[in-house]
Amino acid sequence: MLVDELAHTDAPGCRFEKRWQDVEELLNAGIDVVTNLNIQHLESLNDAVETLTGFAQRETVPDAFVASADRIDLVDVEPKQLRERIAEGAVFAHGEAPAALARYFSSEHLVALRELALGWLEGRDRVEAAELRSREGLRFTAPPGRVVAALTGEAEGEHVIRRAAQLAAASSSELVGLHVRTPSAQVGGPPLWLERQQRLLLALGGRYAETAAEDVATAVLDFVRSEQAQQLVLGATRRSRHDEFRHGSVINEAISNAGAIEVHVIPARRPSKLVQPTQIGQPPPPRRVGLPARAGRPAGCWPCSCPR
Repeated sequence: MLVDELAHTDAPGCRFEKRWQDVEELLNAGIDVVTNLNIQHLESLNDAVETLTGFAQRETVPDAFVASADRIDLVDVEPKQLRERIAEGAVFAHGEAPAALARYFSSEHLVALRELALGWLEGRDRVEAAELRSREGLRFTAPPGRVVAALTGEAEGEHVIRRAAQLAAASSSELVGLHVRTPSAQVGGPPLWLERQQRLLLALGGRYAETAAEDVATAVLDFVRSEQAQQLVLGATRRSRHDEFRHGSVINEAISNAGAIEVHVIPARRPSKLVQPTQIGQPPPPRRVGLPARAGRPAGCWPCSCPR
């Protein structure tokens, strides 16, 4: 069966919210499916795509679901060739080509998206090779590594998970998310955004772990060493230097005592916002972006180099 645009949202009243969930049900029923998606729809690359292009994409597909496909082909159209087709009017409706070429479909954007697609596929191939060696019982293979993402539960922490997922894919490592509960935090219950971050972690093929401690930096490093992980990903703090001086810095302590552990500190991307309890687990509201609609297809279908 052919199913177009894997990442799109289903119409109201459909059985599932997302089209990839329709495909999942078809596969579970024993029906083979051929589908397609663009590279910007992969969940782990969501932040990277927005940083490179300036356009936020809210329709995403879990990496683990895409990676489970029996076969993935990259339709690798040269940026120059794609831009020529757009200029000739073969992609967008009349009059929309100049804006498309000047904005999302610039040469720089297309080259960057192509590199993201190639990197993601290379990481998947390495993971598959490691799994094959494990199934065949081959000896003298290095044990799988691990990348640990420290989860504070702050609203902007999802980009830490996505960056950790990219590092894990690039090194054929397992993704692990860790949240350290402190005694003071237990009084008010778990952070509001933690549940959503747990779901994102699972969607990216990772697993969640939790521990309780007063000294967060020490607890994180102890966990990383117990897991024999090679890399730790932390989100940059929003605390002032005055607060860090008075209460200490988890990041500075972790870096100072990391030893052989490679520590990555990811810059904060969005300002802190107060979140109501009713918003927990709900997707963020859609953001409108000025992309031209493709002639004959739903808005948001962007033909760029992508795994199909």
